[in-house]
Amino acid sequence: MIGVLVKSSIGYMSLPFKVRMLDGYKLHNKDKSTLKTRSADIVASLQLDGGILVADAWYACSIFFAAIVSSGGILISRVAKSAVATS
Repeated sequence: MIGVLVKSSIGYMSLPFKVRMLDGYKLHNKDKSTLKTRSADIVASLQLDGGILVADAWYACSIFFAAIVSSGGILISRVAKSAVATS
């Protein structure tokens, strides 16, 4: 689920924006997509155009980051334990 952060009279809450099931099953052996690539495809379809996506460390990977940048968005996430910094 991808939601929009909205302010209400009782505080901030997430308003569901796009919901799609992402199961771990593959329909056939030739399907090379992973759960992260399918999640990145959902975000790329949003056309963020300057929007900010706040996500968990699971989304801090090159596949997801590239999809967000290509759609014009910004990713705010904590760093995953498996992250590697390069220059």
